[in-house]
Amino acid sequence: MDASPPIERRSQPRYPLAQSVDFWHAPSRRRFPARCADLSRGGARLHLPAAAPLAPGQGVRLRIGGADGPELLGLGGRELRATVVRVDRQSLLADGCVTVGLRFAEA
Repeated sequence: MDASPPIERRSQPRYPLAQSVDFWHAPSRRRFPARCADLSRGGARLHLPAAAPLAPGQGVRLRIGGADGPELLGLGGRELRATVVRVDRQSLLADGCVTVGLRFAEA
């Protein structure tokens, strides 16, 4: 078994951020409460309710926080379009929510 650390494939550094998110799921045309876990200029990791019908490749829109402090990397307060790249339902057991990885369309 290889004990080497996983290779980092992200082109932008990620920063931890506990911030509420206004999340619009385009395929179901519904809003869901969401919480940001971390953020980069290229994407984000969010926690959403188990009822959110998420799948990789889906388009979503989100707005992170109300103010644009330095921790939001200039992304706060404006609508962002993104694509779901990863859905982790294993987090349901530990955290009671689905963890979703997003890639921003523009940033």
